[in-house]
Amino acid sequence: MEREGQLVAACLITRFEGKPWLSVSMTRPRCKRRGLARGLLIECLDVPAERGYEEIGLMVTKGNSAAEHLYRSFGFEPVP
Repeated sequence: MEREGQLVAACLITRFEGKPWLSVSMTRPRCKRRGLARGLLIECLDVPAERGYEEIGLMVTKGNSAAEHLYRSFGFEPVP
């Protein structure tokens, strides 16, 4: 995602063992807390669904509470 010609947020969805994975999601530090990650994820997570995938995997660094909260709001659940 670009704003005023600068990259402010990005996400990367890859495929591993036939399943899509949200591999990377990041926001430029000075641009956090503006809803950019949420908006970008809304767009990015539609792509696997449009291609027929019913679920997407995700790994998040334990203790990254902002990311954990964001991903839970999208319906991701921790797996032990």
